[in-house]
Amino acid sequence: MRSSRSDAPDVLALPVPEAVRRLEGAGFAVDMMETRPPRRVPGGPPRVLAVRRPQPGRVILVVGPGPDPAAVCEG
Repeated sequence: MRSSRSDAPDVLALPVPEAVRRLEGAGFAVDMMETRPPRRVPGGPPRVLAVRRPQPGRVILVVGPGPDPAAVCEG
């Protein structure tokens, strides 16, 4: 059975491998689009920045660099 648009797991801000695992596990076909900031800035592992659902059972993840772990403040 194919999944419908409304039952996609919430994967916003997750690391890409985890997001793909959850979506594929829920029966979705997953495509990705990459985006980057206009200037090259250091970043961490890619994360999901947006999720598009063009048709039932299919999602497009917009992915880009996550926060740089060295620049994140502990506090």
